[in-house]
Amino acid sequence: MAIFSEVKYIFFDLDDTVLASRKALIKGIKRAVGVMAPKIGISEEEAYNVFIRDVLPYVSAIIRHEPFDAFAYQLGIKNESIIEEGFNLFQEEMDNIKPYDDVIPVLYILKDEGYIMGVISNGFPRTQFRKIWRAGLAHFFEERVYLPQSISPPYYKPTKHLFTYALNSAGAEPPISLMVGDRDLDIIGANLAGMHTCALIREDNTHFKDDESFKPSKPDARIKNLWELLPLLDIERESNSYED
Repeated sequence: MAIFSEVKYIFFDLDDTVLASRKALIKGIKRAVGVMAPKIGISEEEAYNVFIRDVLPYVSAIIRHEPFDAFAYQLGIKNESIIEEGFNLFQEEMDNIKPYDDVIPVLYILKDEGYIMGVISNGFPRTQFRKIWRAGLAHFFEERVYLPQSISPPYYKPTKHLFTYALNSAGAEPPISLMVGDRDLDIIGANLAGMHTCALIREDNTHFKDDESFKPSKPDARIKNLWELLPLLDIERESNSYED
């Protein structure tokens, strides 16, 4: 059912919606602890568990040195060369985050259909722009990348202010605008701003929270991949030539 047939503007969250960031994160951590653990006399499994359990939930940014400083503190690592070696391996993965397989084909279809697309993310400007550029996605979004630091003072999801700013900057009205994201933060903020909302719950998504008692967290639709978005927009998948 084409419930989004009136939509002209589509905004996407970036990490774990468009880019497989969590997958790169886990791979980067495993590479890092794989070289660090033997040098500090613990198993790779133990080092990995410390990072996931005692570090990751408490750091504010995953693409800075902060996680490895915290990891070193947890394990009493004082050798800077060991810390730096692990960080560099981790950073290699985080500098080359790939889009999910469905992203580029679907974005080409949406672009050909005339949709105006943008990104609304809670990430840091330098980091997010670099990820978009390295993933080859910049030409889909052009300058329409909206981050908390775009506003003064900064506003983060799930407040509606970031979404309202994105709409105003893109020249979009809420009734013809759609937000696609993998977290309740995306859905709440977009709903509060009056937009249509679609939760993208991929098979590796374990973090979407759907609180039945809190109306703003309920999306208008749920999909498992971006191909499922097309019929909701009244686009026939069979008519495209971008799918492998």
